[in-house]
Amino acid sequence: MERGTEREREAVREAWDAIAARRARTDALLLGGVLVGSGLLIVAFALLVPLELCVHGAGIDGSICTTQQLSREAMLLALIVGSIMTGGGGHMFWQNLHHPS
Repeated sequence: MERGTEREREAVREAWDAIAARRARTDALLLGGVLVGSGLLIVAFALLVPLELCVHGAGIDGSICTTQQLSREAMLLALIVGSIMTGGGGHMFWQNLHHPS
């Protein structure tokens, strides 16, 4: 009687361990995807901010245009941080997608 109970406890313990491993893998995949997306947004922001913004008004052809730019240091920092986030997130995503724990 005692052996059957011990086997049942072991089976339940293994099932909970499998659920915990699956949950950890899912969390890592989600975090990797968020890092990739955020990194790409930061890189896109750094590359696209120096665009010319035009507002309707009293300028040439009825519009006033101004140029918004980041400093070189801020642009370089955003590119580096965005690239690191994208690379790290991609690595985390790839590792958990193809090498399950």
